[in-house]
Amino acid sequence: MGQYTKFKVNLTLIPNTPERIIQLLKDPSVDFKNNLDIDNLTDEERTSFPEHAFFNCPRLFFILGEGENKEKEESLRLVKCKNGDWSLSIIKSLKNYESEIELFFSWISPYVKQEGVCGTYKYEETGEREVSFLNGNLHIGDPEPDRFENDCLGWPGFPY
Repeated sequence: MGQYTKFKVNLTLIPNTPERIIQLLKDPSVDFKNNLDIDNLTDEERTSFPEHAFFNCPRLFFILGEGENKEKEESLRLVKCKNGDWSLSIIKSLKNYESEIELFFSWISPYVKQEGVCGTYKYEETGEREVSFLNGNLHIGDPEPDRFENDCLGWPGFPY
């Protein structure tokens, strides 16, 4: 059956986040033509997506769309703030088979404005960990604080 990974984040995106990114976060079903399966898109339809490994994940809609675990509270909410920033709040629980969560954060990280703790990440069999953005990179804190620096996107040994 597989184990679920739950993450909750509140991010502030820069005011000049590209419209294409905003469009995908606001209503991805338009791009997927309610298909929900990226593997069934034509080559022409695929070229409308940003060039990032996240858009090669067959299960990316579980983050951008309705989610996978319908029994749990899940949401993705994007709101334009009065100062021009974008506020992105996400609560998702999914089977992170192909590192979809880490790839999502890798894709969105160039547009994240804030630094510091922005949420939590919990795999079913481990403790809850903090999610932070530091120097433009996502960090998923390890329960062992001395290993925190080795568990992040942007770390030289991490594949993304």
